[in-house]
Amino acid sequence: MKKSSSLVACLALLAVACGGGAASESPATESQTAELLPSGDPLIGTWCEVGWPGCVTIYAGGSGSLTSGGDGCWYPGDSQYAGLTPTGVPNQYTGTRYMYGTGICAPIAPQSVTITLSSAGDSFTEVTSGGFSATWRR
Repeated sequence: MKKSSSLVACLALLAVACGGGAASESPATESQTAELLPSGDPLIGTWCEVGWPGCVTIYAGGSGSLTSGGDGCWYPGDSQYAGLTPTGVPNQYTGTRYMYGTGICAPIAPQSVTITLSSAGDSFTEVTSGGFSATWRR
């Protein structure tokens, strides 16, 4: 093997070993760079849960917190959502749902959530991995 061929082969192996090239990008890396809730998304805004005395505001970036009302489990300022991201399916999002606030209720671990926004954009339904569901309206 020529000296220059050996050098090219070594550089190619080094590039592969160090993760060079777009083809070597793993799915985990791609999901880590998925865009969180972009500014101007229709899910951003204040929503009040049907049949419950609280309202949550969802922010650009994918977080949401209780902004008014609440009960003994939840108080304004408590985080309710994190990492909300469009799924690629129209009007559908996934993320993390915090299942209790800073109040007196027994703690429940956060759950993954799927949110489906109505086609009119005036309500959404959430369903968590633990089976909790609720409807929220503007």
